[in-house]
Amino acid sequence: MPRGNREVIDRRARIVVSGPPSGLLHDFVKYVVYDRNAAVATARCFSAQDPWQDCLDWQAIDSSDFRYDAMQPDRKHKQQAECLVHGAVPNSALLGFVCCDEPTKEVLQNQINQADTKTNVF
Repeated sequence: MPRGNREVIDRRARIVVSGPPSGLLHDFVKYVVYDRNAAVATARCFSAQDPWQDCLDWQAIDSSDFRYDAMQPDRKHKQQAECLVHGAVPNSALLGFVCCDEPTKEVLQNQINQADTKTNVF
């Protein structure tokens, strides 16, 4: 059972990913890139072959200011740009995980240890 906000989970279960590979948004864990929150109607979808790096608003993504700005009404959605992979990502493709606090880091490290994998947790 997915954890998180049920309303967000249910909404993402109905949104169709426009770029290949297609599917429903909640089926993805990374691969296609959206220039903003993928659930927003104005979001543009890019495949791995597209020059998506130049299409993201890196200043908005790097910002820690999450307040609404009337001068930049779509900044919040651009901060939530998404990279989605369909199916699963092999452990060998991961460089590691970054956690915001020690309790989360400890839980994740325990899960990684139980899976007997060598992924770094920072």
